[in-house]
Amino acid sequence: MAKTVTTGFMTDTVNGIKINSGIQCNAGNLNNNASRNVAYVVMHYTGNTKDTAKANATYFSGAGRNASAHLFVDDSEIYQSVELRDTAWHCGAKAYKHNACRNANSIGIEMCCTAGNYKISEKTKKNAAYLCAFICKMLGISAGGVDTYVLRHYDVTGKSCPAQMVSNPSEWTAFKSMVKEILGGNANTAGNGTQNATGTLKEGDTVTFTGGGVYVSSTADKAAKTISKESTCKVTAINAKGTHPYHCVSQDGKGVYGWVNAESIKEASVTARNDPKSVSKGDTVTFTGGPVYKSSTAAQASTNKNVSSRCEVTAINAKGTHPYHCVSQDGKGIYGWVDKGNVKK
Repeated sequence: MAKTVTTGFMTDTVNGIKINSGIQCNAGNLNNNASRNVAYVVMHYTGNTKDTAKANATYFSGAGRNASAHLFVDDSEIYQSVELRDTAWHCGAKAYKHNACRNANSIGIEMCCTAGNYKISEKTKKNAAYLCAFICKMLGISAGGVDTYVLRHYDVTGKSCPAQMVSNPSEWTAFKSMVKEILGGNANTAGNGTQNATGTLKEGDTVTFTGGGVYVSSTADKAAKTISKESTCKVTAINAKGTHPYHCVSQDGKGVYGWVNAESIKEASVTARNDPKSVSKGDTVTFTGGPVYKSSTAAQASTNKNVSSRCEVTAINAKGTHPYHCVSQDGKGIYGWVDKGNVKK
């Protein structure tokens, strides 16, 4: 998959932030093109103690940097340094891990170390996710294509970048989940707000925490801890204006107690009657949308289907993380193992 890109500098607004192209990269730090074929989005971190998008754009406006990136994002600003049709020097190497992604066919996004101590803040990650989704939409990358076409610098060359998403892979998974949520939910990435904070959840609801950061407050900049396991939780408080709008408490002993991001939870849309004990092989169920896996215990989805489909349950693994094997009966393309929370009888 690749799309011919002729776009230069952008004037769009992403997550309430207008893209600023007022500080442009020095022409000696990039390759000029009239157009190019782009397939990938590569996420980086700037690797500084603490910095801003503007400071990085200013630095790369100087000559002799021998590197560049298309976009820099921080807590409150997005700077475009290189035109999208031009090749930025952001993921070049003598040897590659990835067999296809290169500078020439990718767009590089740098997340600034806004939290200090070489760390990316949660607010910057959120802005970066909206920016990534905006670029994905431009390139025709759907939520189901994020795992293939949105990469870390590490995935391309093996460099530890973004470092915190290499040392903690669950943080990278959570970031991609945020991008998928934006693409699969409201594709208008210029909008504000939290994707799941729609008023459909209320205090006392039971939800599934899918993994990610847990915070001491709804506006905390840094997670108190990261939990990678799924947990059935009760929503004990909501702050719709918070960066992490839901206070969740594990009901299954998995240790979730604190404020979490909207993209880290999904509504428990099915009741106990959808337990594997009450659904039988051969039953017809409604798949309500979500990830589809190659096995009942797979850690990563093979695709994401944001459609409702009438399916036949062709196999059940009551001990599996994704207990139902479903096959569409209406041509919607569901074929694989799915989560209990994404079917209703």
